[in-house]
Amino acid sequence: MACLAVGAVAVVGVSKWWNVRGISSARELALRGVAARGDDRTSAVVLGAAAVAAHPDKLNRSALRETLLSGRRGVAAPAGAIRAMALSDDGRTALMSIIDQGVTWRSLDSPIQEEVPLKLGLDEEALEASIEEEGRKRKAPFVASIPLEGEASATALEVSSDGRQAVIGALDGSLGLWQLDDSARPVRVAKVPGQNSFMVASVALAADGRTVLAGYERGSVLLWDLSSGKQLATLPGHSSWIGGVALSDDGRVAVTISRGSGFIWNLADRRSPVRAGAIPRAGVDGEGLDLSADGRTAMIGGQLWNLSDPARPKLVNPVVKEVDGVSLSSDGQVALTTDGAGSATLWRIADPARPVKVAEVAGVGELDLDYLTMYDVKESPGSAMVSGDGGTVLAVSAEGGALFMDVAGLSGDPLRDACAEIAEDSMAGLVGMRERLAGGSFVEPCDGG
Repeated sequence: MACLAVGAVAVVGVSKWWNVRGISSARELALRGVAARGDDRTSAVVLGAAAVAAHPDKLNRSALRETLLSGRRGVAAPAGAIRAMALSDDGRTALMSIIDQGVTWRSLDSPIQEEVPLKLGLDEEALEASIEEEGRKRKAPFVASIPLEGEASATALEVSSDGRQAVIGALDGSLGLWQLDDSARPVRVAKVPGQNSFMVASVALAADGRTVLAGYERGSVLLWDLSSGKQLATLPGHSSWIGGVALSDDGRVAVTISRGSGFIWNLADRRSPVRAGAIPRAGVDGEGLDLSADGRTAMIGGQLWNLSDPARPKLVNPVVKEVDGVSLSSDGQVALTTDGAGSATLWRIADPARPVKVAEVAGVGELDLDYLTMYDVKESPGSAMVSGDGGTVLAVSAEGGALFMDVAGLSGDPLRDACAEIAEDSMAGLVGMRERLAGGSFVEPCDGG
């Protein structure tokens, strides 16, 4: 009944456009949907879906995508300049290096909706009880701050796939391994001193929670067993800033990139790494790197690579030409790209020949990299990432701090996603709007959605 009432409100709200046909009426509905986001999410979705059903152009579809995302956002860090971020594969644990605050661990388990929905049809006492119940469910999650000893600042972060371990690389070149089992008492279980005071530029952590690959400012790439604090091997060949390092979950495959070069490594014998192949023209300015869990798919910049035969890496498809950073799901079928201009795009690449845009996140800020002014560094790490399961996005907010979004279940077809979200009771409102906009034969906008 609540959804039916909201649907009826939406129909009344657009009654004056019922006799207006064509693109202008659909655009007006889309704008009404955008305006309703903050006050009445269901009406916003209904209006946006009606606009797309009437005229599915790029603007209307984009507006509906943004409306769908608007109810899936949460705050990961309320304020502060973010220097580095990491996200566990299940999307439940985030790690952020915040200037003047240190490294903050955060559970993202709390429900994402920030507003308590009103349940229509309840008397005043029952309504108050409902709001109290929802408020308890949405209590802010526990936030733990992980202190770094001395004055070292975190410049590179990584969280294990299960969210139980984290590795922190610092400005002084040190590496720290943290155990996060007890959210109230995160414990540093190992630390490796800095190597010649060279800054850690990038880190990767294998699924075992102890094997770490670290790339440094002047081209060194070192493999560590942080449980023992021992250096296992050096991966030679780079001579400049390491733009990214990545490890497969089993720690047997690694990819490293720097300016103009990229290498694939066989780490079956971790004390004797073998350079198995090279990736042409990898590591140009601002590209970014990520690797699927099985080590068979890599994304470097907007390019997707098949590494099944490391000696002959195959460029599968350039998903997007110019990006500031990339992130890849564990199965290699979901990617996130940031453009450095305030937006991040989520892609489904089950068919690499036809990547599907799932969502576009606006209001994405930049990592605070002022500390790099002393280095000749042009690469800028991406300021957003997707979890290994492809269901959560963590991004720097343009307004400060960081935000996260639940993107699980989004298909790339905004009308289909809207139809899946709108309750069956409110479909009458959506159908009515679509029929009047069409001005002729009835078309079910959510048929099969």
